[in-house]
Amino acid sequence: MELSRSTARAKRSCAEKGYVTDAFAPMFSDDTHTRTDPIMHRGYYARFRGVDVAVRTFLSKFGDSAQLVVLGCGLDSMFWRLHATLDTPPTYFEVDSDVVCAAKRRIVRSHPALLDAAGARGLGALGGLGAPGASASSRYHLVAADLRDVDALDASLRAAGLDAAKPTLVLCECVLAYLDPERGDALVAWSRRTFAAACLFVAYDVVAPKTGDAFGRVMLSNFKDRGAPLLGAAESLDAVRGRFGDYEASDVRDMRAVYEALVLRQPAELRRISALEIFDDPDEFNLIMAHYCFALAGDGAAVDVARGLAAQLDAA
Repeated sequence: MELSRSTARAKRSCAEKGYVTDAFAPMFSDDTHTRTDPIMHRGYYARFRGVDVAVRTFLSKFGDSAQLVVLGCGLDSMFWRLHATLDTPPTYFEVDSDVVCAAKRRIVRSHPALLDAAGARGLGALGGLGAPGASASSRYHLVAADLRDVDALDASLRAAGLDAAKPTLVLCECVLAYLDPERGDALVAWSRRTFAAACLFVAYDVVAPKTGDAFGRVMLSNFKDRGAPLLGAAESLDAVRGRFGDYEASDVRDMRAVYEALVLRQPAELRRISALEIFDDPDEFNLIMAHYCFALAGDGAAVDVARGLAAQLDAA
């Protein structure tokens, strides 16, 4: 739960500094004092840009027939951002542990703007957030499930209204690294198998070699000390590529390449964020970004989306 809270604080700081437009981030973090440093702001910004481009490109192809499944959603606000900017937001499933879902449910109940967008009004009719006896929201569903058990995950999502025939984007941000490798592989395979008609898997995750990489070893040690060991952190980009090898199309690159494509090669955007705060340690930034990756994998009718996104990152 503390990782979800710390991520929410960092996203709030990133929004309040002006990197991203997210009026909902402060609602998911009540800490008004935490300020992330410029390196972390830019890291979160690159992550935001990569995911946002992938999601909106997917939705531009499939429209309101699409659904999103966010595994390990934490206290993220993307559903509400999409709801505020799209005429018809997609059907949206968020999955996390019982503890995280309970915390998110409390937050949504306490903010009318969040509750209204989720498809229900009033504390007694929370719909997709799990109020006893209430009918589910047609667009938003918060599902408590254990990602280590794909059969139980599948059953919980279907009970919440998941339609496996719909074009589906599966999003995992810093999720696979926390799972044993075989369970992470099972989650990737489940997504491809379940959404065979059209599946786009989008992952942002850790690359931390255990040998020959001092920074990677320190990174692994730090997460372990925080009580969140990275059991499935990839040893290399090639290892990540292998994980998505069964998909018809896939693209894996480190976050330096994503930042270069979506920020450094966009002069107007680079000028905008450069004016926000002093950024004077590009070497440390590049070292950190080399230890995170962005993966896109497409199957079925989503193959062209995956290939198009990869081409977009290459050409940007």
